[in-house]
Amino acid sequence: MLKRLIQRERITPDRIVVLSPYRHTNQKSTWSSGLTEVSISTEMQNPIANCVRVGAIQGFKGLEADVVILVGLDNQAISHPEWLYVGASRAKVALYALFLESTLTR
Repeated sequence: MLKRLIQRERITPDRIVVLSPYRHTNQKSTWSSGLTEVSISTEMQNPIANCVRVGAIQGFKGLEADVVILVGLDNQAISHPEWLYVGASRAKVALYALFLESTLTR
C-alpha cells in the first residue's frame, strides 16, 4: 500500500502516517515488515522530508496528516473505541484501516 501511494498516487512520504495499537518494534507488530521499502521517522509532530511517520495511535492524539493508515488492528484495539477514534479522526484526506485477519467482528 505504501509503495502504491508514493509511486502511483504521487503522495510524498512526509504526508503519510502509519499508526498502530503497538509500536512498530513490538513483537505483535508483524505488519512492520512492510516498512522496509520506505524511510521512516518516529518523530510524530514534525514531518521529515521523504519519511513516513510511524507510531502508536495513542501518541498521535491532537495531530493530523493528509493520509493515515491504521494497521495491526486486533481484538484489543477494537475493544478500545477511543483508540480507533483517535486514529481515524487524524486523517485530512484519506484513511485506510487494516485489521488483522484474526480480528473477530462483533
